[in-house]
Amino acid sequence: MNSFAIIFIFLAMGYIAQQYLTRSSTLSSKLNSCVINLIMPAVILLHTPKLNINIDLLPLIIMPWLVMGIAGLLIIWLGKKFNWDRPTTGAILLLGVLGNTSFLGFPMVKALLGKDALQYAIIYDQVGNFLALAVAGSFIIAAYSGDADKLATPTAKTIITRIASFPPFIFLCIGLTLNLTELEIINQSIQTLILYPISQLLTPVTMFIVGLNFT
Repeated sequence: MNSFAIIFIFLAMGYIAQQYLTRSSTLSSKLNSCVINLIMPAVILLHTPKLNINIDLLPLIIMPWLVMGIAGLLIIWLGKKFNWDRPTTGAILLLGVLGNTSFLGFPMVKALLGKDALQYAIIYDQVGNFLALAVAGSFIIAAYSGDADKLATPTAKTIITRIASFPPFIFLCIGLTLNLTELEIINQSIQTLILYPISQLLTPVTMFIVGLNFT
């Protein structure tokens, strides 16, 4: 219950800040950058070295792609049936097949299932949902843009660069490498003094950002 209280308190604080305290357009982007470049890497590095890697993780990787495929086909069918224009179809394809499985997902998983379940949420988000966004999302934008003739189709190099330069994915690779090699570079002191305190900021900051952008 305490986790749910934190979620709603900081969601409300973000909304109040948006309405009465600040109109800064840069605050949200700066906090987003903090989450992506600092907090999420800390969460990932704290949990993935201890992850029990086995065949049971496969559904977590497959499910986002399966959901995306089924929902995508349904949206394309609806687009043709109701004569949506290309930008509308493209926007609904992006919004309807993918979810915010990190900013909203991580706090909800922690609140509902406990912090030990975060390691599985990380796999779902980064190996499943993030890759789906980076790969399929790039092609959706290119195919359904209003200026489709002017927008270049994404190349394999562009997509790989986008994935390889995303900090949470980089730290996922580091964490999984430490897991598989059983290297204990991240000792208990680093976990306790650095990673754990930073990771505790995930729910408050992400919920504040959501509240800050809520309309």
